[in-house]
Amino acid sequence: MEKNPEKAYQIVDKWQEYLKKQSKRLASSRRVKKREQIEALMNFIDAKINDENKLKNAKLQLINCQLYSVA
Repeated sequence: MEKNPEKAYQIVDKWQEYLKKQSKRLASSRRVKKREQIEALMNFIDAKINDENKLKNAKLQLINCQLYSVA
């Protein structure tokens, strides 16, 4: 097998670029998820304070919410 450092650097650069794109995509996804969790928590608080009829639906939205552990 012949060693080719130039080709190795090209491969490394390609994968570094890929990882950089994935990192940006994941950061964006985390921001969206966090925003959705905050909105679900705010809906639950509003339902708890203002409208008992909407409370059950608001609790269901909190099932996957990591910001609030016990409804």
